[in-house]
Amino acid sequence: MRTSEREAVADRGAKAGTLHIPGLTDLWSATKGDPRIMIAVLDGPVSLAHPAFSGARLSVAGVHGEATGASAAHGTHVASVIFGQHVGPVAGIAPNCRGVIIPVFKDGADGRVAPCSQIRLAEAITLAVEFSVKNGADFLVINISGGEFTPSGEAHPILEKVVRGCDRRKVLIVAAAGNQGCDCLHIPGAIPSVLAVGAMNSEGHPLEFSNWGAAYQAQGVLAPGENILGASPSGEVAAHTGTSYATPIVAGVAALLLSLQLRHGIHPSAASVRESILGSALGCQHRPVKDCRRLLAGRLNIPGAIALSLSKGQASMDSHLELGYSGTPGNVLPQGDGVAADVTTSAASIETPLPFSQVTCSSIENSMPELVMPSDCGCGGKKTSAPSFQKVYAIGKLSFDYGTRQRREYFANRIGGDPENHTNLFNYLTARPVTVDDAGTPIQAFDATGRPILNDAGNPLYLGLPHYTILNGPQFANRTDVTALTWILKIDETPIYAINPMGPFAFETHDTLTAFLRSQLPPPPPPEDPEGRRPRRGRREEPVQLPGIVYGEGVERIAVPGVIIGETRLYTGEQVPVLAPDHRGIANWTTDALIDAITAHFPAGGDDLGGRGAIEMTRDILDRMYELTRNLGISSRDRALNYAATDALQLQGILADPANQSRFVGMELDTIEVEKSPICRPDYDCWDVVIIFFNPDNLQQARRGIRYTIDVSDVMPHILSGSQRVFTLR
Repeated sequence: MRTSEREAVADRGAKAGTLHIPGLTDLWSATKGDPRIMIAVLDGPVSLAHPAFSGARLSVAGVHGEATGASAAHGTHVASVIFGQHVGPVAGIAPNCRGVIIPVFKDGADGRVAPCSQIRLAEAITLAVEFSVKNGADFLVINISGGEFTPSGEAHPILEKVVRGCDRRKVLIVAAAGNQGCDCLHIPGAIPSVLAVGAMNSEGHPLEFSNWGAAYQAQGVLAPGENILGASPSGEVAAHTGTSYATPIVAGVAALLLSLQLRHGIHPSAASVRESILGSALGCQHRPVKDCRRLLAGRLNIPGAIALSLSKGQASMDSHLELGYSGTPGNVLPQGDGVAADVTTSAASIETPLPFSQVTCSSIENSMPELVMPSDCGCGGKKTSAPSFQKVYAIGKLSFDYGTRQRREYFANRIGGDPENHTNLFNYLTARPVTVDDAGTPIQAFDATGRPILNDAGNPLYLGLPHYTILNGPQFANRTDVTALTWILKIDETPIYAINPMGPFAFETHDTLTAFLRSQLPPPPPPEDPEGRRPRRGRREEPVQLPGIVYGEGVERIAVPGVIIGETRLYTGEQVPVLAPDHRGIANWTTDALIDAITAHFPAGGDDLGGRGAIEMTRDILDRMYELTRNLGISSRDRALNYAATDALQLQGILADPANQSRFVGMELDTIEVEKSPICRPDYDCWDVVIIFFNPDNLQQARRGIRYTIDVSDVMPHILSGSQRVFTLR
């Protein structure tokens, strides 16, 4: 490693893997980390068998592939910069902190690191928070040595919401600023509350490739990023250059500052540590450069950050907040060179990332994935137990994907029409089996009620000629082709999960999803009155069934519980997690039908809650819940909320009770909160759903609330019997 002359003399006896950063040795003399602080590394797979990790307290969450290739080289190097044990070949920044490795990068077909989507990154961040809570960590730092170049600096709404939730829970995210060498931004580094990291050399000069976008001037810091030594999957030590390798230095220092606050009896504050790093950074006044913008907020200043963090932490002792109390995507690329270098590596050797259109995400087969898990953690030969799969309860809209061009062409030929049309696919999958009697006769298309389907010209629609085996036997039903599809769960138009039915009820699940696909089709149009006008809203009329058209019920959303078992690549190139669904809890519905069911037994009319008042109140509750369910359904809090929005019939028993109705006269919805239940059995994971109402005409009137408890310890959540109650807020 190239160092300044003063540092070289001061640290002449240091081993090759030691970082020479002013103030780091003094910080190490006070703390090398605390196991109550966890650092999550969202990167490529990590070779935990490397000697640098011997004795490190590391775990793996999610699916961990084989630690080979470019993605493993990147992930292993980044992880070693943080967790390298000081008795080994690489001295990491925070060796005594606990760590969790969550792979998000894999190797592409060209051997380079393939990007991951912003949705995948949001899922990994949520998984990191959940893992830290369930494993008893008090505080969490998340290292993301990657990002997506974006002109606007705007993230996908789901990723932005997840990052915003981390800020509320006082989780610190540290992300790379990017290697384009321009006045530009990367996601997630440009998201407010994230601490962005650029790269400088050992003299404190910003490296040519390090980005300096406007947002980074307030939330970015420079750290050493040239010739950073770290572990290699081959078992050796290599030098790499890039903002990827500056990022774990800052993440490690942040974890040490949190550990130092603990040592001084201060409740650690991620916000104060972030402010301390930014507030103490050394800018142009300390050492001028030609363009001060390239310094971001300044250079990393460990002594100054120590002083500020202790004073800020002392001032914020009462702000301690536990992690457990939570709330068209692009691709994210690692921000390193991806190539081993000797100590003379220069910025010119940095490898330019491929455009996203030229890089394909890695995938698993469309069939059940093969799960590859490490058998040894590299911690002195002690093996890890098999990781449990992440539970999910997600709400969205059902769609489908063909995965590859070949599969799409297959279905296009079989369907005889547009394979992207939901009606065409439903008709094909539900068509009757072909028999020998059909030989030479085109197959006429019928809808679910047996009526013939007409084409655009008004003629009967035919699906093509039947196919037979070599024995001229009957063809299997098209239902079997459903296994060649990839079912997709979307939020708006963004795919968040691929649904892969598995186990003994796989075909039953496929049949259910096929029926759900039909139910999402538009319902029949309402009848017109004699004057040709549409009926007034709220009138119940029999719809008009037009011949030759398949109608649905206009279903708006479905709920899918399950576990994440891997990842797959869609036809568009997007990489999404694969969800193995639990058939017990798959459901679909329309808001109107649910409101009808909830209010069916309410008394009508009057000034009480009955009639339109009950309907409007129920609609307000459901609309607010559905807005909150725009999440990935991974965290315990989100799973409880999503289940509450699905199983909303419990409101019927509460609001239909005459004793309760008088309490809610004149009330309107105020807030819906989900909070950790204070009373819960040890083996349960209980969350309270709290719905608060207020009187807009009399703000002095006490607010009313509805509370019920949901246990999410199993894949299929459930409401605890007897937990529903109405209360008054004084």
